[in-house]
Amino acid sequence: MSGAARTITVRAATANDLPQVLAFIRELAVYEHLEDQVVATEADLVTALFGPRPYAEVAVACLDGVPVGFALFFHNFSTFLGKPGIYLEDLFVRPEARGLGVGKRLLTWLAHTTLERGLRAARLGGARLEQTLDRVLPESRGGRAG
Repeated sequence: MSGAARTITVRAATANDLPQVLAFIRELAVYEHLEDQVVATEADLVTALFGPRPYAEVAVACLDGVPVGFALFFHNFSTFLGKPGIYLEDLFVRPEARGLGVGKRLLTWLAHTTLERGLRAARLGGARLEQTLDRVLPESRGGRAG
């Protein structure tokens, strides 16, 4: 596809995505040299993500309709703010799709989701995502676009 525009879409995962989500988890583990630590199964994920009390959510990123990445997140709570937020646990984009804006689109989707739910705090591995939110959604946070 030399020179052709690529279409990046991001959507909430469904139960039908579980084999792909588990594949992404395994690929992330290989990337981090932790593949021996992955014990999760599709049964574990269906319970954790789509059971009676979901503990986490997943966004799936597609490039030209093909899944190429994911973000796994869950709600947290700030005792100081007295408000809920979102904690981004993992974000992974396959090597062949890196550098095309897929990761940024996942973060933008997460930022929109945070704001749509009325949440103000987003965290990644303990670090605040406010600078990222300011970059991807500056006008909604009082910043300048561009």
